[in-house]
Amino acid sequence: MSSICCIYRCGQPVKGRSNKCGAHRTALRRHGHPEQSSLTVAELEPYRSTILRIWRHSEDSAFWKTLRDRWDRQLRRAAALVSDWQRGMAVNLNQRKAAEELLKLDRNVAFQELAVMALAVYVLEMDQRHRFRDHRAFRFQLVRRARALDDLSAYKVWNQKRRAWHRVYKDFTPEAVVILSDHLGEIFAEGAFLLHDHRKVGQARIAGEAQAMSEAVKGLP
Repeated sequence: MSSICCIYRCGQPVKGRSNKCGAHRTALRRHGHPEQSSLTVAELEPYRSTILRIWRHSEDSAFWKTLRDRWDRQLRRAAALVSDWQRGMAVNLNQRKAAEELLKLDRNVAFQELAVMALAVYVLEMDQRHRFRDHRAFRFQLVRRARALDDLSAYKVWNQKRRAWHRVYKDFTPEAVVILSDHLGEIFAEGAFLLHDHRKVGQARIAGEAQAMSEAVKGLP
């Protein structure tokens, strides 16, 4: 086996028995793909602000109530699975971890905050598919952004080189990440597709108004 990382143009020595260097091994574990980078809050902010604005102007809509109902349904399933495990029944380890994480998010993060973030990640993915190396990488970013809302999913360590505190997230097993992303997808994916179309309608209307104004200004004295 080659002693150089298998990622194109990396050139770093492999680590342990892996065919990847330490950095690409870490990226694979954290992001689902060795070449996937973290999705930043700044990238998501335009989508978050747009969705939040729509929500605040239509709080009584059945759209948001349906999302909440789906969330509550997933929570009941998660609670039942954890309850089975606590009673001594055999439960898949990664399914239990995903269920516990879902329940923890419910305890520590407001539903609207979580929903807006999840919807924003989905809409961004529809607009910028090139941002994710593959679907698995997208699923990892969805879960990471959701878990980042929960302060209990992270801790701080001192970075001696930078002389500053560094926020570090507690790693989740890759199998549990995939399961948790499926749970979030059942709740938010369909709504995100609908919101994406809604946002495009709004953009088209604005573009039409701009075109009308552009034509009208030509006739001004």
